Amino acid sequence: MTFPCEVDVKVFVRAGDHLEHDMRQLIEQHIAADRLLEVRVKTSKRGNYHSLSCKVHALNRQEMDNLYQALSRHPEIIMVL
Repeated sequence: MTFPCEVDVKVFVRAGDHLEHDMRQLIEQHIAADRLLEVRVKTSKRGNYHSLSCKVHALNRQEMDNLYQALSRHPEIIMVL
């Protein structure tokens, strides 16, 4: 990757009421709010899980590494791609 660039981060989580808000807050701890370009949410067939596709404008590799580590540690997140 050549930075700065746009990166799609996909997160799989257990369904919850404040899901998108919580994920936005977590992402914005590592990526400025104005660089969180898009968030799309899809629900599984049974409604137990959601996938969030988040497009961010990343400035450098360290910023992305910190974001992936924080997302991976979150108790509701099953997988980060």
